[in-house]
Amino acid sequence: KALGESLDPKRVLNTLCAEASYATGGEIVVVYFGDGREGLDAVAAHGVPEEFIGHHRGPDEGLCGRVIATGRAQFSNDYVADGLASGSTAALDGIRSGMAAPLRRRGGLDGVISVGFLDGRWVTDDDTELLAAFSELASVACRNADDHAAAKRAASRDALTGCLNHAAFQGRLRAEVARADRGSGPFTLVLLDLEDFKS
Repeated sequence: KALGESLDPKRVLNTLCAEASYATGGEIVVVYFGDGREGLDAVAAHGVPEEFIGHHRGPDEGLCGRVIATGRAQFSNDYVADGLASGSTAALDGIRSGMAAPLRRRGGLDGVISVGFLDGRWVTDDDTELLAAFSELASVACRNADDHAAAKRAASRDALTGCLNHAAFQGRLRAEVARADRGSGPFTLVLLDLEDFKS
């Protein structure tokens, strides 16, 4: 229910991380988008500094790399002994056990949700099944948000140029005029035709 409350992609991802933390008890939750060729990029997180967003992981790095390689949920009860401790960022250094599951927004595997436990909590098959079920719901929510954002963009843009269409331009113009009326700054609108583009 929480995942379906918004169609804003960023808000859906942040809700996903918070709800996954609540459902699993994990202190660190990260959603990565990417694939087995280019690797994964952190797009949302819970329990790590905000600067962690954008962090890149190689396609074979850590527990997420195992998910990418197998296409199935994975877990580890000893990150260090299993060789999964991340040397690339201090944000993940304290993880002692964890699990990760695939995200399939477009049918194929195009992301991973990863949950880390700082206290070394023992992870079971039931825990990974819960995360896998959660990731399926999350994949649908992410797909819906992506589709909504694409439809919203398409409704306000000219298909040929990518510029705002007439209706979107008029809405933006009204907003700018209202903003200028509230302030004391000047407002200028410039109209020009580039090489008879309109014709």
